[in-house]
Amino acid sequence: MQTLKRQEIVQFVADYFGEVPEYFLSTKNHDDAYRRRICFYFIRKYTGLKHTQIGLALRVDDTTVKTGVKYITDGLANGVERIKRDVEAIESEINKTVSA
Repeated sequence: MQTLKRQEIVQFVADYFGEVPEYFLSTKNHDDAYRRRICFYFIRKYTGLKHTQIGLALRVDDTTVKTGVKYITDGLANGVERIKRDVEAIESEINKTVSA
């Protein structure tokens, strides 16, 4: 698996949700924790950064990142349709770019 930069992952997730990358840096966007959790999940998967490093970059504590990654991972394992759909769509876009 190719390692991507955190900023690249944030851009993929932001594009998918129709947001600007800065959306994920704002502490005022806690109303949509789901999108941030998706972002945490992909950053962790593709960069190998630790929860603490992701938290520092996105201005949240490491427990928030760890919980968010677990939420998405558990959702995938339990077949939660929304999570599965969003992760597959973003993964597809990442794979197109990585393999190009």
